[in-house]
Amino acid sequence: MKSKIMRLVTFGFLAFGITACNIGVNAPQAPNLNDAAATIVAQTLQAATESAAKGVISNTPAPFSSPVPPTTSAPVLTINDPTNCRSGPGTNFQLITAFNPGTKLTILGKDTADNFWLVQLPKSQDTCWASGEYATASGNFASLPDVTPTAGAASGVPARPGSLFYQWIGPCSSLTTTLNWADNANNETGYHVYRDNTLAADLPANSTTYTDVTNVPVGATITYSVEAYNADGASAQRSISFACQ
Repeated sequence: MKSKIMRLVTFGFLAFGITACNIGVNAPQAPNLNDAAATIVAQTLQAATESAAKGVISNTPAPFSSPVPPTTSAPVLTINDPTNCRSGPGTNFQLITAFNPGTKLTILGKDTADNFWLVQLPKSQDTCWASGEYATASGNFASLPDVTPTAGAASGVPARPGSLFYQWIGPCSSLTTTLNWADNANNETGYHVYRDNTLAADLPANSTTYTDVTNVPVGATITYSVEAYNADGASAQRSISFACQ
């Protein structure tokens, strides 16, 4: 019996001790949901800031603009009305040829003061001057040079021959070439024909054709040139080149 009483006393002391330990201690409270959400947002923003500071690349692609190269177009003269093309920028120069409406010509130069364009003849290296009054220029012609024409109709030197054309017949060992050009001069003494810069013929005034026979190696290139001349000098030359095959 005594032993049982002692166990009850001991249990009582233990219970009192446990109760005493809890005196003045507040019970834990449930977390506030608004405060928790704010904490998460703040932590997320802080992490993003630290990533940017460390050079972390964003997955969002930066806007990209492909460079556009500048576009330029060759200067072209489009003929609007039937137009004469002359050896110089003016109606006092010799007539070389004429163009129909719709013809497109490559512009090589200009005479701004007289509103004339220096153009290249189609399928030829020859040139002539066309009036801008009957044509329209387009493309990048602003930077073209102003060209001063050489002596021509206004002086005693004959006008340059018109477009030069040729036909040839082989074999190359006996190459026969026929040349044809326009007689644009009205004061020439005659015409000189050159083969590879060597005088091949001295023709009378008003000549418009010449046939030459020569021997050239197969595959060699031959060049013919024609000029009008008189006592005051010679005109600019017309030239053509081709290879004998």
